[in-house]
Amino acid sequence: MYYVFDVDGTICFNGTKIERDIVEELVKLERRGNKVILHLLGQLGICCQL
Repeated sequence: MYYVFDVDGTICFNGTKIERDIVEELVKLERRGNKVILHLLGQLGICCQL
């Protein structure tokens, strides 16, 4: 399964850092065979895989 998360304001609340507990949960998703994709910079549509 693919999981796509918008970073700004969804999993990053202070504009600079994703909290450790959220990162740990994202890593757990990947370890279970899922794909985690982070969407960055709003309308520019930049995506990166975790």
